Formats: sequence, structure tokens, C-alpha cells
Amino acid sequence: MRFALLGVASLLASACSSENLADWNEPGVLSPDGRAKARLIHIDDSPSSQVYVSFDHGRCGAGSISAAGAHPDVTLSWRDSTTLEVSAPADLPLEPAPASRELEHRVQCFDHIVQVVVRRR
Repeated sequence: MRFALLGVASLLASACSSENLADWNEPGVLSPDGRAKARLIHIDDSPSSQVYVSFDHGRCGAGSISAAGAHPDVTLSWRDSTTLEVSAPADLPLEPAPASRELEHRVQCFDHIVQVVVRRR
């Protein structure tokens, strides 16, 4: 019985880790320290795009800034290992809406924090 439980537990663990690894293996922009990867994803169920940050080879991930529709003109780059810059057109409506030309949003996975900064152009 103990071996059967161990087998089930290892199958569940491998299923979870392979799903997270698949997410990590998606194309994106890797942070300078290699601990985070950012990408712009298009969400089919709701016609919007979102900046998504994966941490530590898929250990976890979090969404950040979003906008309605697909936006190939939005670019992502890392200022340093903890600051992601999102460059977006000045007239693109973002959620959450920025109060000024720059918006900072924080995403976190356990002890790893990334500041997402939107720069309007």
C-alpha cells in the first residue's frame, strides 16, 4: 500500500512539474539572473493580452498588466534582474490604468519580487 501511495504521489508531482516546465519553456524574455521569464500572452477566452512572469523554471507564475486585444507593438525588456520594462503605445488602454506615463506593478513568487514598469511611447 505504501508503494502504491508513493507511486501516485510521484505521478502527481511529475504531472505538476511537467506543466510548470512547459510554461517555463514557452518563448519569452529571460531576466539577467535567469530566475524569471516574461512574455506577452493572448488570452483566447477574453480577447485580451497580459504580461505574464514565470519564476524559477516554472515554480510559479503571475500575470501583471493587461490590455484588450492582441498587441504586437508591446515590447518587454529587463532593466535588471528584478525590474521588467513594458514599452507600450501612449494611447493603449491598460489595466490597471496608470495614473501617469509610468505604471509600476509588483508580481511575486515566494521570495522573488519583480517590479513591472510600463513606459509609454
